[in-house]
Amino acid sequence: MDRVSRRDIARCRLGQSEVYTVTTSNEYSDVIGAQRALKDGFAPNTPSSGSSIIGAYAIAIAEALENQGASADQVFHSCGVMLPATTDPMLRIDNQTIAKLYAAAVQATKDPCFGLRAGETLRPANLHAMGFALLASISIRDFAQRLSSLYRVISQNANIRVEERNNTFLLITSSAAGAQVCHETHDAYIALIFALLRTISGNRFRLSRLELIRPASEGMAQVFSSYFQCDVEFSRPEIVMAMDLDLVDKRLPGANEELALSHDRTVMEYLQRIERGDIVNRVRAIVSSELSSRALNKDRVAERLHISTRGLQLKLAARDTSFQEILDHTRRTNALAFMSRSSVSVTEAAFSLGFSEVSNFTRAFKRWTGMAPSQYRQSLGLER
Repeated sequence: MDRVSRRDIARCRLGQSEVYTVTTSNEYSDVIGAQRALKDGFAPNTPSSGSSIIGAYAIAIAEALENQGASADQVFHSCGVMLPATTDPMLRIDNQTIAKLYAAAVQATKDPCFGLRAGETLRPANLHAMGFALLASISIRDFAQRLSSLYRVISQNANIRVEERNNTFLLITSSAAGAQVCHETHDAYIALIFALLRTISGNRFRLSRLELIRPASEGMAQVFSSYFQCDVEFSRPEIVMAMDLDLVDKRLPGANEELALSHDRTVMEYLQRIERGDIVNRVRAIVSSELSSRALNKDRVAERLHISTRGLQLKLAARDTSFQEILDHTRRTNALAFMSRSSVSVTEAAFSLGFSEVSNFTRAFKRWTGMAPSQYRQSLGLER
């Protein structure tokens, strides 16, 4: 039986739906073992850099929808997005998809402040090792500096810095150049940071002022002022969380320098792995996003990356891989994910993976696993 590499894939399409996937290990396991490790169609992946955000935001949207009595399944389906069924912190989702989900969620709940509700469901464990490093911070200043230096593991949409003005400590978040982030994503981010600051300070944390990029719709100002218990200014150029300078250097109850530094090292190692494999991750992201397209080839990928086809081949060769290897691995990993879901037909899977004929997919699947798709499903107990 062939063995399955548990390495990477970024995203695959199922008709109009999308499955977002994550890398958890570089180990090898047999087909059945690897498949059982998958969660409802999510396969291992290494996140790509670029205009994306940690996938926990999508999971938070789903949970917040259910908390407000709306159907997460219906909202995600209306957006052509498959409902996430994994809590892996390294799942990534592009900004456009998140914005689409938030817009549909606001409409479904009739709640213009839905982003706050989504932010409430985010947890430190959703933030990779950074979440635990933040909780172990020595002081609020240490927390803010750690957030500014490590936030890119969560998203590259923002630049975070700290300033001091008039005896006030400012945690300032601005949008990265070219980033198109919806207001609800900002709301969820602020709700998350506010909750973390209250957690590490024993719920004694207070903001003296909050400035937001988003405009205020009717009734929103009162909701935000009540939620953050401070004056809130809207339509500002940056997000600014202002707090008394006297508070930021006090030692926090849960301070643990050794634990915080250990998690810092884990995050930095992770970021270095991403940067070393940047060209590979970018190709994987493009292949995953266009997997169902008949026009997907190395020329198309090179065009998307604004380099020559020859240049792409050389860059990938330097990383000991090739376009065809990435394409084959992407198809194989997503095929395993699709075949673990009884709701996905073999025909749907075949066309979603870019095969022109179901028979071609069946042959490829048998080459990968030693079994036909139906036999594979039987081995998982999905078909009798």
